[in-house]
Amino acid sequence: MVGESPDKRKASHVPGSTPPINTIGWFTAGCLLVNNIIGGGVFTTTGLMARDLGDPILILLLWSLGGLFAIGGAMVYGELGSRLPYAGGDYVYLREAYGPLVAFLSGWTSFTIGFGAAVAASAISFSAYALRILPIMDESGWGAAASRDDIRIADGRRGNVFSRLQVVISPYNTYRVLDIAAKGTVRNKEVLSRNHYQRLADVDLQSFHELIEQWVLDYAELYSAAV
Repeated sequence: MVGESPDKRKASHVPGSTPPINTIGWFTAGCLLVNNIIGGGVFTTTGLMARDLGDPILILLLWSLGGLFAIGGAMVYGELGSRLPYAGGDYVYLREAYGPLVAFLSGWTSFTIGFGAAVAASAISFSAYALRILPIMDESGWGAAASRDDIRIADGRRGNVFSRLQVVISPYNTYRVLDIAAKGTVRNKEVLSRNHYQRLADVDLQSFHELIEQWVLDYAELYSAAV
């Protein structure tokens, strides 16, 4: 502004001054690092570790060991970045160490397989969890399912036992008949099998709800008696 001293103006407005450098703070950098390191596997591997180890202390120890490896890798990458301050990441480091061909192949492998596989794994994990609360759909129709995977120890050996209740409604057909099927499995053994057929014109929602609730209660009683 006219009459304002130069020392009160912004540095970007002073002719001949060095433009300000855009930087990020430690919080943004930390969020970016966590976003790149922690992927969809954290939502699945913990459950698998709990199933196989069965001890929360061992899980925490393994997580701590993995954290040490991650810190070591971060320090190595930080040193490489300070020695080779160029854009390109792994491509630059491999190019300087092994040549452009290896760097080129590594880049395309990451582009076609590395990142794509990570996105696919995240999608599979998301769908596995979403199917717990959202309707399912398969070649038989649509409906819902609930499952449980337990561990059984016999003669010093571990074996997984699977329990599942699935209720499926067949898709609309030319006969205008509602087909509902339910199958229940407790510890790898089928204990419940129900089918119900009814004309669409005669379907009553209240009766439909009561039927589903009765099947669920029947399965719950069978499950309680088995375990």
